[in-house]
Amino acid sequence: MKQTGGFGRIHLAQLLMLAVLIVVTAIALVPLQRAIDVRMQQLKDELITATEVRLGRRVSYSSISPSIFRFLDIRGLRVLGEPGERDVLLDVGRVKAHYNVLKLFSDHPLDALTELRLENSSIDLDYRRDQDVLDFVRQTVSANGARQAAGAVEIPLELRIRGDNMSLRYQGPTGEYRAQNLGFVVSVGGEATALSLNGNFGYLHQDGGRVRADGASVDGSWSDAASHARLLIDVPRVQTAAATVVNQTFQLDYDGRTIDVRKVRDRSPIDLSLIIDPIAATVQIDFLTDGMIPANVMELQGPLAVFNPWLLGETSGQGRLNYNHTTRELSYNLRISNRVRNPEVSEPITVALAVEGDTRSADIEYFSVQSSQGQALFGGALDLVNRVPHGDLLFDRFSYDGIGPLSASFQVSAERG
Repeated sequence: MKQTGGFGRIHLAQLLMLAVLIVVTAIALVPLQRAIDVRMQQLKDELITATEVRLGRRVSYSSISPSIFRFLDIRGLRVLGEPGERDVLLDVGRVKAHYNVLKLFSDHPLDALTELRLENSSIDLDYRRDQDVLDFVRQTVSANGARQAAGAVEIPLELRIRGDNMSLRYQGPTGEYRAQNLGFVVSVGGEATALSLNGNFGYLHQDGGRVRADGASVDGSWSDAASHARLLIDVPRVQTAAATVVNQTFQLDYDGRTIDVRKVRDRSPIDLSLIIDPIAATVQIDFLTDGMIPANVMELQGPLAVFNPWLLGETSGQGRLNYNHTTRELSYNLRISNRVRNPEVSEPITVALAVEGDTRSADIEYFSVQSSQGQALFGGALDLVNRVPHGDLLFDRFSYDGIGPLSASFQVSAERG
C-alpha cells in the first residue's frame, strides 16, 4: 500500500508540472501569436502593394485568410481596369501565397514569400474584344523589364510561381490558340529565371488548318537581363491535317540577338537546326541525314496518306534553306537521295536530287533514278514562274519493270503555251 501511495504522489506531481508547463506555454504564446498576426497583416499589405506596383493597376480580392499549412489563401483576385478600360482586366480566381514563418520576422515580411500558386484557373482572350487587356500585358512586361534592369525589384529574391490545371484560349487575327491541362513552375532568383512547363497545345487556323501537340514540355532558364536563354522543348506527338510527327526534342538557345533551335536527345540519324534573327527578319534551316527512315517519325494524313509507302526508304543528304521575311525571298541548296522501299514498286530503285535556287527558278545539277540495270538522269533548270523545264535527259541502259534496257539522250526545252 505504501508503494501505491508513493506512485500516486509521483503521478500527481507530474500532472501538476505538465499543467504548469501548459499554462506557461500558453501565456508565452499569446504575445508570439500577436506578433505573428501583426507580421501576417504586414505581409498581406506588402503583397497587395507589390502586386499593384508590379502590374501598374489596382487589384481587389474577396478574402485573404491564413492557413495552418503556412500559406495565405487569396480568393476572388482581380486586376482592375483604369478609365477607358473594362472594369476587370483579369479575374485570376484563387491564389495561394506560401511563406516561411521564420522570415516573417525579418525587416521585410514580403521576403517570407516562397511560392505563389494558381490553381484551376482559365483565361480567355480575344484580340478584338480584349485589346485593353493585351495592351496591359505588353505594358506590364515592358515596364517590369525596365524596372528590373534598373534594379527596382519588388518581389522576393527567391520566389516560385506555380500553376496547376490551367487553361488558356487566345483568339488571334488568323486563328485560335489553346493550352489545356497546363502546368508550370517559374523560379525567380539569382541571375536567372528557371521555367518548367507542360500541357496540351493547339492552333486552329481560320481556313481550317490545325496543329496539335499533346504532352509537350519546356524546361530551361533565361537571364534576368534577357541577354541569353536556353530551353529544352520535348514534343512526343504533333498532329496536323497533313501529317503526324512523333518523338521530337529540340534545344533552343538565345544569345541576345538570334534564336538557335537544334534537334537533340535521340538516336535518329539526322541533324536539324533552325536559326532565327528577329532583327534581320531572317530564318535559316540546315539538315544533315544519313540513312534516316522518315516513316519512323512521320505519318502522312488525309489525301497525302497514299505517299506513306514512299517514306519507308533510307534517306541521306544535306541541305540549307534561307528565308527573308522583309523581302519575301527564299533560297535553297539541297543534295538528297532516297533508297525506295515502297512495296508497290516492283524492284529497288534509288532517287537522288541536287538542286539550288529560289522561288523563281531551280538549277538542277542532277535528278536521277537508279535501277538495278541503269539510270535515268536529268540535268538543267526549272522555270518555277512558267513551270517549264530546260535541260538534258539521259537514259543509260535504264530498265524498269520489264521495260528496257533503254539508252538515249534528249534535250528538253519547253515554252508555256
